[in-house]
Amino acid sequence: MKINKNEERLLIIFILLLLSLGYYFFVFEKQKNRSEELKVQALEEKAKYDEAMTKIASLEKKEGQLKVLNSNISIVTDKYYRELVEENIIVQLNKFIEDTKFNGKVLTFNPIDIVEMEYPMATVANPRSTLKEFADNYKSGKAVQSSKNDGTTTNENSENATKATDIKMKKTVATVEQMKFIVEFNDASVDSTMDFLKAIEDNGKKIVIRNIDIKGVGDNVISGTINLEVYAMPSLDNKKEKSLVNGNNEGVDVVFNASSVIEDKKENNDFVMMLKSYKSVFPTAIIGKADANGSKSYLSSINNKEENVEIVLTKDSGKYYYKYKLGNSTYPTSYIGNGLEFIPNGDNINFKITSSVRSGNDDKGGVKIKIVNKTDKVVKVKVTDDDKKDSRVHIDNEGGSVDIEK
Repeated sequence: MKINKNEERLLIIFILLLLSLGYYFFVFEKQKNRSEELKVQALEEKAKYDEAMTKIASLEKKEGQLKVLNSNISIVTDKYYRELVEENIIVQLNKFIEDTKFNGKVLTFNPIDIVEMEYPMATVANPRSTLKEFADNYKSGKAVQSSKNDGTTTNENSENATKATDIKMKKTVATVEQMKFIVEFNDASVDSTMDFLKAIEDNGKKIVIRNIDIKGVGDNVISGTINLEVYAMPSLDNKKEKSLVNGNNEGVDVVFNASSVIEDKKENNDFVMMLKSYKSVFPTAIIGKADANGSKSYLSSINNKEENVEIVLTKDSGKYYYKYKLGNSTYPTSYIGNGLEFIPNGDNINFKITSSVRSGNDDKGGVKIKIVNKTDKVVKVKVTDDDKKDSRVHIDNEGGSVDIEK
């Protein structure tokens, strides 16, 4: 059949129209639906991603809070022994006796008891310190029981939880390891006795002088017994007490508060700083005033990066003042003016920094310290245990003399 040009054009248009409709319904429509499905999936995946990032941010925040909490726990526990090693304690007591020329001797000691953390202390039947059990579980990653405000204890185990609904459990009482010592003294001078007691109080570890029984009094000499109690507060890390036997009679190292900074009493530090790996249970950086109330002055950081630190020391009208900042945190809170008054512990102002070896290439923690010395004293900075290949500590100074020992 012969068709003219107009019919040919119409036929071509019709065929193109059919092809267009076929493409729209069988190709484009399916692709459009698939595109909508992908958009929905993309939104769902984005929501999951946002939720995951929120959880990660929350975990990082909680990790930081945990490190600060560990730090605060150590502030309280570091004045106690990590564990009770009778040989160490006897060596230490004998050293106090020798140093103070106290005419006494460690007469007897009792085995370790488990006592309630209440006053008066009461021996309990629990064969294991609950604090030690908690610390062991914490370090091994095991679950630990939690206490409710109503005084009952709960466990996540469903069977135990069911039992708890029927039987109200007794209020949990924390227990701790205790060891008792008796020091007998005969014809000891009053001065040497007082020096011995002061040595116990100042040694950095908590030794409780429970009572002193004076049995005889002579011409400026006394005789009697001293009852001592020692307690163990297990640490959350794996560090243990150093052995003092085998000829090591230098005394026990004092762990300085939260930072695991070893502070020798003879050093008379005015300020201390600790630097740790971000993988540690402690913050990556802690700075504070080295005294009995140092915990109030602590600033800490959990960031795995180099932090800017500034410490300003000023002498004004015969008095000495300090203030410092770590990152965006300052102590005191108001950074205006000279800061807080303090009395230097010696002829110099001593600043001890205990660093640590980097745990790997991803360990970026460290500090860039600027010391502004506006006093007439030399600021002596002692840096110990720093990474020899990649130091964590970099110090600049402004004003008066700053002596750095590494």
